[in-house]
Amino acid sequence: MWAASDDGSKLERLDPSTYQVLATIDAPGEEGVVGGGYVWVADSDPDSGIYNGTIFKVDPQTSQIVATLHTPETYLDVYMDYDEASGSIWLKGDNDHWLTALNTTTGVSRKIPLAPYSALTDFSDDPPTSGLGSIWVRTADDTVSRIDPQSGAITARFPATGKGGWPVVGFGSLWVANFDDDSVWRVQVPS
Repeated sequence: MWAASDDGSKLERLDPSTYQVLATIDAPGEEGVVGGGYVWVADSDPDSGIYNGTIFKVDPQTSQIVATLHTPETYLDVYMDYDEASGSIWLKGDNDHWLTALNTTTGVSRKIPLAPYSALTDFSDDPPTSGLGSIWVRTADDTVSRIDPQSGAITARFPATGKGGWPVVGFGSLWVANFDDDSVWRVQVPS
C-alpha cells in the first residue's frame, strides 16, 4: 500500500495488514497513481498544493525513484489517473479547463482543452478516470464528458446532478456519484 506521509513530503510504502512503514521515498506530493508496473507521484508543494510539473516514477520492487518526467503545465491541486491502454498519465488541475496527457514511455506531454467546461460550484473538481477506451471527466455540475485519448476530443456527454461527484468506469458502465442528491447513477456505455 502506498500513501503520502503526514506532511506530504515523502511517499511511504506500507504493509497493508499491519500498516507499518516498509520504505520511505523522497518523492513529495499528495497525488499518486499506480499503473504500468510503477507508482507515479505528482510533485506538489505540501503547503500550497501547487503541482510543479514533475512526476516521479517509483519502482515498487526496489522502492526507488527510477525516472523523473516533466510537464510544462503546473496546477493548483492536481488530480491524476493512469490509462493502461495509452500508457499515459492524465492530469487535471482544480477549477481548470485543461487536461494534460503525459506519455510515460516517451515523456512527451500534450495539453488538451476541455470545452465546454464549467467549474463545479460546491466541490473541487474531480479527477480524470480511465476506462472503456476513454478518459472521463466531470466538466460541469450536471455533465460528465467522455474523451478520446488519441484525439483529445469530447466524444459524448452524460448527465449528472449538481455539485459534483467522482465518475468511475467499470462493468461496462459509467458510474456517477452525485453529491447534491446523494445518488449514484449507472449508465451503460459502449466500449
